[in-house]
Amino acid sequence: SRKARADDNAVQFGQSKAQKDVLKARAEQIARNLEAHKREK
Repeated sequence: SRKARADDNAVQFGQSKAQKDVLKARAEQIARNLEAHKREK
């Protein structure tokens, strides 16, 4: 799959700064969503 190939490339070449920024932003968004769910209950 394309994603598997991209993951292989990331492992081989290291992640670019852009990829790291995207992953960090995604992780922060997930963390915010989790916090929002905790507050709702």
